[in-house]
Amino acid sequence: DSGAVLLLDADSELPPAPPGASPPAPPPGPDDPLAVVHTSGSTGRPKGVVLTHGGVVNLLAGYADAFPARSGERHGQVADLSFDASVGEVWGALCRGACLCVAEPALRRDPRALGRWVAEEGLTLCFFPTAVGERLFADDALAGAHRLRHVLLGGERLTRLPAGPVPFTVVNGYGPAEATVFATWCDTSGLPVAEPPPIGRPLPGVRAYVLDRWLRLVPPGVTGELYLAGPGVAQGYLGAPGETARRFVADPFAPAPGGRMYRTGDLARRRADGLLDHRGRGDRQVKVSGVRVELDEIEHLLARCPGVSEAAVIAVPGSDGRLGVRAFVTGTAVHGGELRAWLGHHLPRAAVPGSVAVLDALPRLPSGKTDRRALA
Repeated sequence: DSGAVLLLDADSELPPAPPGASPPAPPPGPDDPLAVVHTSGSTGRPKGVVLTHGGVVNLLAGYADAFPARSGERHGQVADLSFDASVGEVWGALCRGACLCVAEPALRRDPRALGRWVAEEGLTLCFFPTAVGERLFADDALAGAHRLRHVLLGGERLTRLPAGPVPFTVVNGYGPAEATVFATWCDTSGLPVAEPPPIGRPLPGVRAYVLDRWLRLVPPGVTGELYLAGPGVAQGYLGAPGETARRFVADPFAPAPGGRMYRTGDLARRRADGLLDHRGRGDRQVKVSGVRVELDEIEHLLARCPGVSEAAVIAVPGSDGRLGVRAFVTGTAVHGGELRAWLGHHLPRAAVPGSVAVLDALPRLPSGKTDRRALA
């Protein structure tokens, strides 16, 4: 190895264009579209989100900052290619010279098989949808993945961390497709296992605002709606200008005129240490018998019941048209009636589910998220 550097400039070797040919297109700029990915929410029809070159470049800069490149890296590709998480998986590996190992789709439904695949491929970094990651932790399915250094989770609210020490970092990521995969993340090392981990701090270049209904910043510790701004904000929804105008709004705090921010619909609060806590979805707050009920909080409480592996909670109208709460769980040696009694000691009467069904598995969307529409 002489240390010499060979510069390959393919453009200089191209033959001249024939007379009358159109000039080559200019290279794309940061605001030009790069790809269309689809939202994966379980409450409606997926929408096409137009990501930009600048947004993806900013995401990759965040990857480089959080996960410094090393020789011999092997990254997993688990997410469905139609969803935004795959953008980070694919380009986060290829743009740093890592080997990209693609999982068979069936592995997402089998935590133990997925854990064996991670070990056999010798992965050093892998993203998992939150629900998939929680099942991997519960089954200790990553025990044989001795080369694994980083596990990145995202897509849903994280309710449980590994029960004991693990040789890899668990990073709790947050970000809708409209903000180019991830907008915030948090290394959960050293955090209390008994509490839901925060979603952390914004990636470099990302601005996160917690606002009230009048778009005013709320004080630390106060819950408000989370808005995201910066280069990661997408162009909008493909072929849906009305919905784009409703969700992508003017940023009154932008450093320059013309800035936009994305209204996430998620509730958050900023802690005294500057980290952000996710407080559930704004549209997951419902009125039951005149009492405001937060479905995500019931889910979190259920997931911590002894024997429960996963939980999903929905609000459904009864025969009289009034909303009621219904819960679904997976786990071993659990009984719906006993769970309702346990919840009765921790929740207002209106928030206790009218029924708790024990299932073999919760239905999943292709992204790995819980399919709540299938439970309704």
